[in-house]
Amino acid sequence: MNKVKIGIIGAGRLGGFHAAKATGHNEVVLAGVYDPVEENRVRVAEKNGTVPCDSLEQLLANSDACICAALSTAHFELGQAVLAAGRHLLMEKPLATTAADARRLTQLAREKNLIFQAGHVEQYNPAWLAAAPFLDLVRGGQQAFIEASRTSGYTFRCTDIGVVLDLMIHDLELVLSLTGTKPVEIMAGACTQLGGHEDTALASLLFPNGTIAQLHASRVEQIPSRMMRVRLPQGTMQIDFQTRTTCQTLASNSVLGREFSPEKISPAVGATLAPVFMKEQYTTTTTDNAPTDALELELKNFIDSILRGVPSQAPATRAADAIEVAEEILKKIK
Repeated sequence: MNKVKIGIIGAGRLGGFHAAKATGHNEVVLAGVYDPVEENRVRVAEKNGTVPCDSLEQLLANSDACICAALSTAHFELGQAVLAAGRHLLMEKPLATTAADARRLTQLAREKNLIFQAGHVEQYNPAWLAAAPFLDLVRGGQQAFIEASRTSGYTFRCTDIGVVLDLMIHDLELVLSLTGTKPVEIMAGACTQLGGHEDTALASLLFPNGTIAQLHASRVEQIPSRMMRVRLPQGTMQIDFQTRTTCQTLASNSVLGREFSPEKISPAVGATLAPVFMKEQYTTTTTDNAPTDALELELKNFIDSILRGVPSQAPATRAADAIEVAEEILKKIK
């Protein structure tokens, strides 16, 4: 296989983006676009020089793989049809709306020996990638304190799910990629302003090694933000996914050696050190990381997995774990 024939399922805003990226990839042939709304599929297909498909079966007949950007509540049914047909799949988040359905999809992909990747695009954010050396300490098992906040205004999209599966799911997947385990204890709460589903949610997760993650998500905020802060004994890494910046603060060897502990420093000496202590004993480095197209990187990873067996940076199995945790959070909220 020299090129991968990819079909797009869902011709909304995100489906249009995926179609454009597929059209521009030199190892992809855009095989077609399917959406139950004729106007939508025709518009995206014509814009990208491909075929508007009247049915999912028509799309699958012409495709080696699919990218699904349909409504979240349709993900399981569509994903099941794609995988059962033997087609590789990149599924936008959330993988499904229940953990049981997500597990069924990952099991089917495993049985069919198919690439099944989740659309957790923050895994390709340049700020997240730049923070890797620091984050690898957490991946290696070091206890950490993680804070994440993800907010937006109300967009009138993804109204079929609440903010936990809409926004918080991003940070859940990122945290699980660091801890490698699911939490052993969860506390959570939420409020609804617009009705139907939760619009603001808070969750605190305790992991087996003592790591704690505190997550905040809201889709009714005036100021959008996508921020994560990871604290370790030796320092802090702040990741701004929106501005693609990282800010790393590291303690000096003197601090790490407990040379300034209360047992060693009298209050009088401490008073003389305090005005310049943080500046002298902590080093802060802020980096503006070069912008990249995360959707392009996501697509490249998908194609590399299909053609060359490269591991996915956002495997569906971990995305299913994130949904399982999200489901537990929603139970606590209810």
